[in-house]
Amino acid sequence: MPWTLFLYLAKQSLTALMIVVSVFGIIIFLGDFTELLRRTAGKAHISLDQVLGMALLKLPNLMEEALPFIVLLATLLYFFRLLRNHELVAIRATGLSIWQMLAPVLSLTLAVGVLAVTIYNPIAALLFQKYKYMENVLIQERSEFLSVSNTGLWLRQNNNGGWAIIHADQASKDNQTLTLEDVTIFYYDNDYLFSGRIDAPRARLVSGYWRLDDVWFTHRDQTSEFLPSYRQPSTLTAEQILKGFVEPRTVSFWSLNQTAKLAESAGFSTTQYRLHYLELMILPALMCVMALLAAIFPLNLDRSAKTRRLWLGGIPAGFIFFFLSQFFSILGDSEVVPVYLAAWGPTLITACFTLTILIYQEDG
Repeated sequence: MPWTLFLYLAKQSLTALMIVVSVFGIIIFLGDFTELLRRTAGKAHISLDQVLGMALLKLPNLMEEALPFIVLLATLLYFFRLLRNHELVAIRATGLSIWQMLAPVLSLTLAVGVLAVTIYNPIAALLFQKYKYMENVLIQERSEFLSVSNTGLWLRQNNNGGWAIIHADQASKDNQTLTLEDVTIFYYDNDYLFSGRIDAPRARLVSGYWRLDDVWFTHRDQTSEFLPSYRQPSTLTAEQILKGFVEPRTVSFWSLNQTAKLAESAGFSTTQYRLHYLELMILPALMCVMALLAAIFPLNLDRSAKTRRLWLGGIPAGFIFFFLSQFFSILGDSEVVPVYLAAWGPTLITACFTLTILIYQEDG
């Protein structure tokens, strides 16, 4: 393919991508902003500026999730513009194959995919983390906070007008009972002044409280006493703690592996982190597959039929892939299928299907 034609088609593809990104961004922002307004209705302590800020913080993450569908629509628009200006017919008449016509599109899509994973994702994850914090504090009015680090598990919760900060080396679940090992609870008043400390070999989460045995209670004046058992009230559930409150989408691509290792060492499930990491790894390839999928529909028909099939075929194909990927993701999250299959299965299935049709249409 002549370099001039390659650059022209790449420019057309980039223009279509920018148009679709802009339209999608506006639609997603307005939809999410409206939903946030509904969720915050009646909460006088939340201002309109805060709702607007939350919608803006969440937007990059929503756009990242929509990238495959955005690429599909952008490629459909790319072919539509070529069809409308009769350029597709003229280019095909020169003897260029569909693979040569797709080379600029695939090159651009692959570059955008790599940048989305390596640069855009860390920014989107950081902003989404800020959004989740505002959602927890402002909308759900939750005061609990959970963190996993190389020093173990840290949990903060309300405690009679003050705060209880719980530290444990490890968490495990057996017969629906959550157990923390080597537990220390630090008590602070509402002004964050130290008011006491508890040390215990383990704590079991029962309905509505932590049950600790063989407890040493250190008071504010540093005097200590031994208690055979102690109950620490809690509003948390075992499922909430084991999931860690840390959504994979709040962790950047570069930190997912390390976060998964820390979660595993603390006794947490790492399935969601591994699944999200593998999905990000395959994202550039998935975006290229979406571009190939869009190329199926404008071939080997007259102009009017091509235009109809372009949209009537391309958009439903995108929704079918979306539901397929969601289905596999649910199976992977539930550990019904291996995470590799859950993350890469929809992309590989769609790639095989798309390439088979394109080869048949192009080469007979």
